[in-house]
Amino acid sequence: MSKPASPKWYYFGCVGQPGHHLFEEGLHSAAYGHPLARFDGSLCIPHDSRLYLAALTRLGGLGYTALAFFDQTVDSRPGSNSIFFAPSLAIHPEPMLEMAKLRFPKIFARLPEIDLSRAVEQHEAIVVPYVSSALKRLQMKVAEKSAAESPPTPES
Repeated sequence: MSKPASPKWYYFGCVGQPGHHLFEEGLHSAAYGHPLARFDGSLCIPHDSRLYLAALTRLGGLGYTALAFFDQTVDSRPGSNSIFFAPSLAIHPEPMLEMAKLRFPKIFARLPEIDLSRAVEQHEAIVVPYVSSALKRLQMKVAEKSAAESPPTPES
């Protein structure tokens, strides 16, 4: 019996050039249309554009915790950000940051120290409307695709 694959960690941000994309460990591009790629800029602390000030967000519907902050080490445009996604809803900011450093060393080689002083604040309540609408759109697309691929049922 083969061992099940361990849950994946992801990084969303810039690698080598401006332009935000979702990456798996090893900085391999994640599958196109991955639901975690939809959070560009929306998980950073709202109304606080300080660089490298992290926010922690539990994405219950997806089973991930996000650690997000504004980051202009590659892309100097306002709103440029980095997000690390851990496959856990119970991880705390400090161990998440340490695990992300081990899993994405090339990203952390360019970053200054990340400020976790406000990461203990759960920003889920702020992003719930966005997350809920994004999840609803995704669920509707899946349902539409499923309905389109399902064979018609015989009528009675």
